[in-house]
Amino acid sequence: MSPTYKKMFEARQTFKPVRRYGQPDGRKPSREKSEYWKNSQRTTENDEDEERLRLCYEELETVKRNHSQNEQKMFADESMIPPGPLKRDYDAMRQDPTWYLRKELIEDCFGRGCCCARGCDCCRNRASAYYKRGVGHCTTDCGCCASERGFEYTAGEKQQIVEQFDKMLRSRNPSYIVKMAEAYFVKPLEQKVLEQVQKKKVQKKRVWWKQLL
Repeated sequence: MSPTYKKMFEARQTFKPVRRYGQPDGRKPSREKSEYWKNSQRTTENDEDEERLRLCYEELETVKRNHSQNEQKMFADESMIPPGPLKRDYDAMRQDPTWYLRKELIEDCFGRGCCCARGCDCCRNRASAYYKRGVGHCTTDCGCCASERGFEYTAGEKQQIVEQFDKMLRSRNPSYIVKMAEAYFVKPLEQKVLEQVQKKKVQKKRVWWKQLL
């Protein structure tokens, strides 16, 4: 063995690792190291925040696009309503931004277990929303309802709800579709007219009771 290799071999045999090698020695890191790790952690948190913000902007853009498409579709559907008393009542009702807060539609929202079934006033507050067109009661995408339930509907569950709703509208029993048609297309009676109608009903009942006696 050459002298050079002999020295290397001896040096390797006499090497001993430092005590507690690879373990923390309890000493505080230097100020430079502390600042470095803080900055690294702060950079990571900022990157995560930026990623979440980017996803939120993407979701917001998707919602705006869907809303614009729904507005166009709603305009096309409303334009197909033939002129006449039905069209006049339909347009007159929507002059009031709170038109959808009529008894029949509130009861429908209440029955579906949505915001009208609670005291959150979400449906009422939508009357002052930025987007006025198409404002109404809760749908399957209502965030408040999802928060109350504790979960969001899956795509399959939403489809089932739509199919159930379509089944109710197409049922041979016309109760639901008549109720919804009146709520969306028939202008509610004014208070004076309503009082007169109720008064006539009371008078008819009195006459009926007199006839029985």
